[in-house]
Amino acid sequence: MAIQQFEVKKQFEVKKDAIEETRWVSIPLPPLEEGQLRVRVHHGAFTSNNISYAVMGETFRYWDFFQPQSPGWGCIPLWGFAQVTESHVKGIEEGERLYGYFPMATHLTLEPKKISDGRFVDGVAHRSALPAIYNEYSRLKNDPFHDSEKEPFRALFFPLAATSFGLADWLEQQDGKGADHIICLSASSKTALGTAMLAKEKCPAKPIIGITSEKHVGVVENLNIYDRVLSYDEIEKLPTDQSYVIVDFAGNGHISAKLHTHLKDQMRHNILVGASHPEAPRKAQGMNQERSALFFMPSYAEERMKETGGLFGKGMWKAAAQITDHAAQWMTLVGANTQDSITALYHKVREGKLRADEGGHITFPSGDKAYANT
Repeated sequence: MAIQQFEVKKQFEVKKDAIEETRWVSIPLPPLEEGQLRVRVHHGAFTSNNISYAVMGETFRYWDFFQPQSPGWGCIPLWGFAQVTESHVKGIEEGERLYGYFPMATHLTLEPKKISDGRFVDGVAHRSALPAIYNEYSRLKNDPFHDSEKEPFRALFFPLAATSFGLADWLEQQDGKGADHIICLSASSKTALGTAMLAKEKCPAKPIIGITSEKHVGVVENLNIYDRVLSYDEIEKLPTDQSYVIVDFAGNGHISAKLHTHLKDQMRHNILVGASHPEAPRKAQGMNQERSALFFMPSYAEERMKETGGLFGKGMWKAAAQITDHAAQWMTLVGANTQDSITALYHKVREGKLRADEGGHITFPSGDKAYANT
C-alpha cells in the first residue's frame, strides 16, 4: 500500500439565492488526464462587476463557468493571473503564466484547445456552450499588452473596459437614441467611469451626467470624468425640457422608477448593464419597461466583430489599454490575501463601501495537500 499526495483547492462560494451568505470549501483535485493542465490562481480583481456576476448569475449563466462543491451554491468568476503548476499539454510548460477568467479559488483545471503562441481556449465540456469571450486565456510571455507592474490594474479594468467600449460604441451607433444627454447610474462603478471616458470621445456633443450615492459624489467629481455629478437624491434637478439616454449600472428598480417618473417622455431609452445595488429589486412600479433593455457585451461584441471585420476587437483592446493606463494614475488598491480578508472584501464591495478611486485586489492563499492510501 502506497500513500499518494493530492492537491486541495480552496474555493470561495456564495449562496445563489442569498449572496450575503458565504463559505470557503476544500475540494481535492484528481490527477490530470492527457490534454489537461492545472493552474494556481495567484491574484485578481474584485469589484461591483463581480457582484453583478452573482446577481445576474442565472440570467447570463455566470454560475455555469465554475462548479461549486454542492447545489445551491455558486463560485463567482473573476479576472486575474495564474501560473501553470502541472501540464499534460504539448507546448505549454509548467511555470507559464496566464491572464483570463478564473474562479474565486486557488486552482483551476483547463483543457486547452485552439492553442497559439499568444492564447488558447478552454475546451472543457461544460463551458463549450458559454460565451467564447470568457473562455480565452492569454499567454503572458507573448502578450503585447502585458506589463507586470500594472497587472492589478489590468485585472481591474481590462474586462470592464471591454464592456465600456461596447457601450460607448452602442451609444455612438445609436446616436444615444437621439437624446441630448447621457446618464450613467452608479457613476462610481469602474465600468461606468470607463464608459463615460470613451463616450466623451465617441459622442462629444452629448454631455454625460453621473448619478451616484451621496457618499461618492465628491470622489467622483474629483475624477473629472463626468460633465456633471448628482446624487440619487438630486434626480429632480435634471431639467425636463431636455432628453436623456440612461446607462444603468446600478440595477436598482426604485432609482430607475424615480428617474423614469421624473423624466417621463424625455427618457428615450434605459439600457441595463449591471447590478451594483444587489439588495435592490431589478424592477419597480413607475419604470418604463417598453424603453428598457438588457445589454450583454459578449453578444454585442460578436455581432459588431462580424459587422466591422475585426476592427471592433482592435478598438476594444486599444480602449482597454487606454483606460488601464489612465486608472493606474489615480486608483488605490484595496488588498486581501487571507480567507478572512477576502471574505471581508467581498462584503465591503457587496455593500458598496469601496470608494470610486479604490479597487479590490485579491491574492489567493496557498491550497492544501491531502494524502490517501492507494
